[in-house]
Amino acid sequence: MEPLGKALLNCQYKSEMHQLEFQIIEADLPAILGGLGCVPGLHHIQIDPAVPPVVHPPRKVPIALKDQIKTELDRMEQIGVIAKQTEPTDWVNSMVTVQRPNKKLRICIDPQDLNKAIKREHYPLRTVEEVVAEMPNAKIFSVLDANHGFWQIQLDEESSRLCTFNTPYGRYRFKRLPFGVSSAPEVFQKCIAQRLEDLEGVVNVMDDILVWGKDKEQHDKRLRQLLDRVRSINLKLNKDKCKIGLTEIQYIGHILTADGLKPDPSKISAITQMPQPEDKAALMRFLGMVQYLASSFPTCQK
Repeated sequence: MEPLGKALLNCQYKSEMHQLEFQIIEADLPAILGGLGCVPGLHHIQIDPAVPPVVHPPRKVPIALKDQIKTELDRMEQIGVIAKQTEPTDWVNSMVTVQRPNKKLRICIDPQDLNKAIKREHYPLRTVEEVVAEMPNAKIFSVLDANHGFWQIQLDEESSRLCTFNTPYGRYRFKRLPFGVSSAPEVFQKCIAQRLEDLEGVVNVMDDILVWGKDKEQHDKRLRQLLDRVRSINLKLNKDKCKIGLTEIQYIGHILTADGLKPDPSKISAITQMPQPEDKAALMRFLGMVQYLASSFPTCQK
């Protein structure tokens, strides 16, 4: 995009005034930062008809959260993530609310019974070892984050009805791929990986898209190609989580640097501060974290 010029405009955010520079272009182009995208195509959730459907009654929610839940349901309906469901459906899931660190509410479903019926695609997720093996001589890195990753995958009508859920305000169904569905991670991974597979120096692990180069020139060229592709498939990015043009970057629990792979200090701290395992499940969690980080320590890989 060739800008026609630029202008300084006064902008107000809450009570503060800022003077920002705007680039002026003569083109009608969609924004690729913020908002909710919709990758082309409809996803169909395949289920085993031998598994009997289950209808869960609505769960009780704290009175203090009811107003927040209604506000979030209205917002999700407005942006096309969910729709009201008045007709009977064979499957009805329970609603789950998660209070995130930023105090925003996330509404999910608890499809524990539905997951037993879903036929998974078992598309492989990339490991950090596989990613590093593809990027020799990498010196400059960027990571782009897909905004509300799973929600950018649209469901067909039949699959949407499978994702019906109960709320204090009636039933809704997800029109986009919801968090909690067992096949969601591999479906999203496959959808994005196949649309980026012909781009050099680009790889995604779930909603984190990594681009690298041996120098700034190569990195920037690849980044522009990636951004063009992101726009063409209507994938929206989270500007607050995108990191551009760094020589050291955090990626799926590790630190990628010009000198190779290093462990993420926050993950090391989490391991050292873990309480002593007192049962098999706790021991397995501990060993899993240690094994995952071992790839960052060459002496530990033996």
